[in-house]
Amino acid sequence: MRCTISRYGSTPLFGYSVDRYGRAAAATCEYPLRKAVISFAQKNYLALAERQHKIADAVLIGTLSFDKEKKQLVKTFQAGLDLVTPTVTLNLFELQPASAGTAAAGRTTSLPT
Repeated sequence: MRCTISRYGSTPLFGYSVDRYGRAAAATCEYPLRKAVISFAQKNYLALAERQHKIADAVLIGTLSFDKEKKQLVKTFQAGLDLVTPTVTLNLFELQPASAGTAAAGRTTSLPT
């Protein structure tokens, strides 16, 4: 029996990570994985949404959504007894284009791995 993986097989993992680690940390505890996931999402999700919107949509699992006007990822919780449905937002950053001076000098830049 042959096992196949969808083209966007790792998008649920990224979506789960943003969902799980994107919540506010307790008191002063900041976990390295949480910080890495939040940083990666803030720096890369807008570019992903512009270039590969199907993949960006596949990342949005559960109650995660993308607010295009405000440039935020939004996690919505169950309303419970609250009058307003509680949400947590993650502001996203736009990628800054490489400076012309770097390209003119013949140097190339690469993303950290």
